Amino acid sequence: MGLRWAMLKWRPLPHKQHPAHLHDFCCTCQTFPSRYTGGEHSRSTRRTILQGKARQLLAITALGRERPETVLRLTRSISDAGCNVLESRMTFLGAEFAMLLLIDGSWDAVARFEQSVPRLERDLGVRMVTDRAEARPSMLDRVPYAVDAVCLDQPGVVHHLVDFFVAGDIHVAELTTRTYPALHTGAPMLSVQMAVNIPAEMHIGTLREHFTEFCDRFNLDAVLEPIKS
Repeated sequence: MGLRWAMLKWRPLPHKQHPAHLHDFCCTCQTFPSRYTGGEHSRSTRRTILQGKARQLLAITALGRERPETVLRLTRSISDAGCNVLESRMTFLGAEFAMLLLIDGSWDAVARFEQSVPRLERDLGVRMVTDRAEARPSMLDRVPYAVDAVCLDQPGVVHHLVDFFVAGDIHVAELTTRTYPALHTGAPMLSVQMAVNIPAEMHIGTLREHFTEFCDRFNLDAVLEPIKS
């Protein structure tokens, strides 16, 4: 009796229940159910899945007239598909609402969200573009710095500021600009925030000198400081 019970217990799983089957993949933990891993999800299995091709990245841009439910519906659709928001930016461009997101999920979870995009565009009145993305390469040979600059708004300042860093082989990772009226005079002002990656071998003192000369030429009040992790 004991031997027969043991044989029944250890019989092979049917093919449709095999852990390699797509539907047996757990979107929440990004690993296989506990019945395939002998209890709780093992850390080694989770690490292997995360580092492998199971995780897919999807970049999303959304643009349209802002509605109270836009962000709620968009994030809910991402969650309902089994995906996770890794990065996001939201702002107004004139009267237009703009949002940038990077999400990840299993292959089927990302595909489910992609299938929901036409319905979201129709229901929310937004234009959406999605694109499968790749993980950002590491920059261990570079040091992250923040740039904060303020000046009177004038054509070409943003371009010249970006050109200064790119010409010096400095990678521009983030760029945010906004205009606003000066407090007392009402003069148009420009505020620029940047995140840049400076080559580790570059002499920071020399870079600061060149940056100060550049700011003087364009009447910029600016600071260049390392980003503290």
